[in-house]
Amino acid sequence: MKILLYNLIHAEDFPNEVFVPLAYVLLEGYILRHANNVDVFRYDHIIDDPESRELCNPEDYDIAGFQLTFANIKYVMDMLKRWRKKSKAPFIVLGGVLASSMAEELMEKYDFIDSVIVGEGEKALLQLAMSLNGEMLIKDIPGILYRGANGETLRGIGKKRLIDLNSSPIAKRNFIRSLSEEEIKKTSIRIETARGCLGKCSFCFNSYKNRIDKLSSQVWRGMRPERVVDEIEYLYHEYGFRLFNFVDATFEDPGRKGKERIRKIAELIIKRDLMISYKVNMRAETFSNEDDDLLKLLKYSGMDVIILGIEAATDEELKLLGKNTNSQKMTEYYTRLRNMDCFFVLVGFISIHPYATLQSLVKSFDYVNKIGKSYSFNIFSCALIPLRGTNIYDKMLDDGLILNHEELFEVPRYRFRDKGVSLINDGIQRMKTEYPILSKMNRTLFHAFNVDARSTNRFYKKFFNQRTNSEAFNMFKMDVQNISDELSNIYYSIQKFMINLAQKGWDAECLMGEVEKNVVPSVESLDARARKVIKTYVQRIADEGFDVSMLLMEPWGSHCQERTKIGDIKED
Repeated sequence: MKILLYNLIHAEDFPNEVFVPLAYVLLEGYILRHANNVDVFRYDHIIDDPESRELCNPEDYDIAGFQLTFANIKYVMDMLKRWRKKSKAPFIVLGGVLASSMAEELMEKYDFIDSVIVGEGEKALLQLAMSLNGEMLIKDIPGILYRGANGETLRGIGKKRLIDLNSSPIAKRNFIRSLSEEEIKKTSIRIETARGCLGKCSFCFNSYKNRIDKLSSQVWRGMRPERVVDEIEYLYHEYGFRLFNFVDATFEDPGRKGKERIRKIAELIIKRDLMISYKVNMRAETFSNEDDDLLKLLKYSGMDVIILGIEAATDEELKLLGKNTNSQKMTEYYTRLRNMDCFFVLVGFISIHPYATLQSLVKSFDYVNKIGKSYSFNIFSCALIPLRGTNIYDKMLDDGLILNHEELFEVPRYRFRDKGVSLINDGIQRMKTEYPILSKMNRTLFHAFNVDARSTNRFYKKFFNQRTNSEAFNMFKMDVQNISDELSNIYYSIQKFMINLAQKGWDAECLMGEVEKNVVPSVESLDARARKVIKTYVQRIADEGFDVSMLLMEPWGSHCQERTKIGDIKED
């Protein structure tokens, strides 16, 4: 039995071998451990690389699996239509969050799809291989949709059993050996330590209320600390990785026991002398003053970057987005992290959504400016993406706001209730498209803050033993802060300009003229300054004989929202 995992992806999301979808790595490891008569292969097809080619011999495989995203779904479907014309096509399986959210629609619309796995995929894919091999009946596989004898869509029966994460194999990832040692040291590797989330965010698949895996009542489960650190240690010594991206929806779940768990993870990282830097996701409402010692320990173990879900400025919008807290508590936790002055805190924030008003948008822009995040074009330009299967999507559909419900391949688009917000959103999306320097500047400044946070990693402790080096670091921090402050002022001014235009009579060309005249030249200058500041500081550390690869990784992006219009003007 041969299983093909077809990785159809864009070049920007696949800079090197490390960025194979983590799902494929986990699927391969699980199947190879539990099946002696199955081989797993992966084929990387880069959509926008002219030298990358479609697989010419899919008929050599028994099963072909695809992880769907908005960035690749159209390409996958077009390719599978061609495959259907071959004399012997493999059994086609789709999976991932997007496929799970529209499983029934995909099966009904495309007869060349043989099965869709809903939710967790390891055991289901293995059982599909067993069913094709005559070892079990396909109808007995829970958590899947499959094609009946007459082409109808059927659902597997029985209660789905989730895999034991603690006994799951540490994936070998032998494909990474094609990278050089230097490339590996400045590349972030993704690892998973838990699945699920106790949050109730109305826009997120991982949240308790929106779970796509409805066949399980278990909303969160995590690996033992020892198993987590075993995998880190393996990747550290076997390949030389120093940068780790924890992809868990929330690193700190579940409650008090969750904090005990991550404390133990930190202690084991320190005990095993693993000099790493890592990034995590956290919910802002889950921490208090009692957690300061834990946060300091996490920092000492290597936690340098935190993605913190604040999401909104007002209690009303927090309620809409399913956040079980209030703005004051959100702000208190963010302020606590910021005042510790050792983390780079990326903030999740959704100011633009179909229920926003000009008044709420003013509050959002003011709030983001107050907490010192106006420099982030990611926040400035972030509009809600309501994914199928979430509460917010269902609400918008009921309210008649979804514009393209029948279009499975497109990011959901929607009407705004407030025409002024719709106009502002349209202007922001034009800014993003017509002036890529704005997104480039965002990545540059994020890189600078990454360098700032990682400089206080214990890996560089000896560097700061010299007073002159500490002075150089303080100068670097001051330069970066000055640049971010200047950028914040520029963006906050253009935000006010847009609000004024929306209130007094919108003129899109007036906005774009203002951006081109007063925003773009300033941003270009700031981007050049920031790059020079980073280069000078990192070179200073290198000249002292330190390995600076941990500081050299720049952020990469995703195509999903970049190329697709999110909203539309409300029709009168």
